[in-house]
Amino acid sequence: MLANYEEKKAGIKADIQAIGGCILNANAKALEALEKRDVAMFKKAKEELCDVSKKAHDIDNQVLTTLALFSPEANELRCLVSFFKITNELTRAASNTKNYIKLFSKHFDSEVDLEVVFQHTVPLHRATIGALQTALEMINFKEEEEISMKFTSVSVNESKTDDLYEVLEKSLFQLSQSDVDSAHDYFQILTAVRKLEKLGDRAVSIAQLFLFAKLGGEI
Repeated sequence: MLANYEEKKAGIKADIQAIGGCILNANAKALEALEKRDVAMFKKAKEELCDVSKKAHDIDNQVLTTLALFSPEANELRCLVSFFKITNELTRAASNTKNYIKLFSKHFDSEVDLEVVFQHTVPLHRATIGALQTALEMINFKEEEEISMKFTSVSVNESKTDDLYEVLEKSLFQLSQSDVDSAHDYFQILTAVRKLEKLGDRAVSIAQLFLFAKLGGEI
């Protein structure tokens, strides 16, 4: 019975990592699109996100089936509940990424000053990828000190995204004042980058759930 439960749990963990990998790959390609000024890379990035919702739904079904079959006790129940909630965060992370790609790519060839946008968006994107990657790594750690260190790293990267977004917001506000005709474009670009910044929030939520799964406390 225990062996079967551990197999089920290992399968769920592997599937969570697979979805996380798709989202990370999508963001890596979207970042490459920014760095190389290559709008075609955005399309490749979006392709990485195919079927994420379906895969997340399949994981949810696996979790519910495992709960029904094995009736796990407190620690394992906490772990499975965390997995169930993490799939929702991953679905939202995929949605944030899709919306960012969709909105930002529309303005890639616009006449507005994108160099200012790139200056802040590239490091912001790197920080979100770092936060999400570190959060997903937490699934493999068991020691409290290691998990806490990873959580701190996620929080630091997420804080960077907030700071960089705030700087970009101020910069685009100033540009929109000096170029009123482009104000709408700047607002749309800021909306797109806001979707990217939200990915950092998703990473923190995932990290908090892994922390709860390992150490307990409140969600």
